[in-house]
Amino acid sequence: FPSHDMVVVCEALKLSTERCDICIYPFNISNLGKRFLLLVNDSNAGVELNQIESLIISFLNVLCVRLENLKLNNDLRKLNATLEEKVVERTRQLNMVNSQLQVEIEEKQRRENEIVDNERKLNLIFNSTPLIMLLVDSNLSVTKINQTGLNIAGKEEAFLLGMQPGEILSCTYQIDENIGCGRSSNCGSCTVRNSINHTLQTRENLYKVEGKLFLENDGVPSEHDVLITTTYLDISSKPSVYVMYRDWE
Repeated sequence: FPSHDMVVVCEALKLSTERCDICIYPFNISNLGKRFLLLVNDSNAGVELNQIESLIISFLNVLCVRLENLKLNNDLRKLNATLEEKVVERTRQLNMVNSQLQVEIEEKQRRENEIVDNERKLNLIFNSTPLIMLLVDSNLSVTKINQTGLNIAGKEEAFLLGMQPGEILSCTYQIDENIGCGRSSNCGSCTVRNSINHTLQTRENLYKVEGKLFLENDGVPSEHDVLITTTYLDISSKPSVYVMYRDWE
């Protein structure tokens, strides 16, 4: 106790007896700091404080442990309460994330289903149209051909993939010179090749460009006036062109 407080305490504890003993026992409690035990002995009690000092010390030791346990239990309860709040909040956040993920998964699945459905519809249109339709890459190699083109070529798609358009349609120039589509001196004026190259280089779609095709079927040459339409596409980040042409009626 500070000296001033001690005087106040002593004055307050004055008894009406002839003699009064006062003992102060300091003790320390972890996490609580220093504490004091104040004992007042009336001379009429018949017991001197020094006679029970060992009992007082033992009592203080037990008291320290008891108070420390109470403090620890109180701290533990606060910690548990804080952890429970954090668990509740974390659970709420995880539930929100899970809900958002579920929404995203369902949206992704919906889009994938739409893509599959649209691809099915496009393939149906692609193969049912009476026009010749080809998909070519940046090297002008055919990567897809519709059923009308297959019927005119008279071969299976697996055999035709990778060929140039003139090879598939039996262009007269590449047959006569036997050097392949795109290598003949006449290929520079080919409307199909020029239209595809234009769309690949500029990404500009062309619609019903007039041109001529010189084809050969079973050794019989034929000349065709055609309308050519090209559409630029990015497929897996690779430039491609849809080519569609039909006889000009």
